[in-house]
Formats: sequence, structure tokens, C-alpha cells
Amino acid sequence: MGIELGRVVREKMQALELTYDKTAELAGISRTYVAKIIQGARDPEDETVLKLADVLELDRKDLLFTACRDRAPEEAKHYFRKE
Repeated sequence: MGIELGRVVREKMQALELTYDKTAELAGISRTYVAKIIQGARDPEDETVLKLADVLELDRKDLLFTACRDRAPEEAKHYFRKE
């Protein structure tokens, strides 16, 4: 699942000193959903990824790329390497 996405979200939340509650409020999702994304237990819809990118001041394309790479089957992950 979304291990890399969760890491990016967690690190950026820490850098911006955002709590789970504040991140959830700003993104319009639940605190539990934020936690599950960070844990890699949920693969959020693209719309949610874009909302998180805005809240966390991240490039929308980069965060969406990370989410898509996480969702890809193992045998296809090599197609998502950034050069």
C-alpha cells in the first residue's frame, strides 16, 4: 500500500508542525483517514491526494506520482522510477 506516500505526508506535517487533527480539518477528511494514509493502510483517491498536496504545500503532480507509484503492482514499479 501507500508506504512512500505516508512517509512524505508525515514528514511534511512535521515540518509544517501540523497535527493529524489540523491536517484532516484543512483537507476535509477525518483524522482517522489521515492516520491510515500515514500508516500505509489506505490508498487515498486522487482527489484526496490533491487536497493533501495543497494543505502540505507540496507539488500536486509529485504527490500524485508518489501515490500512483505506491498503488502499482510490484512488477510495474520500475515504470515509475524518477530519473
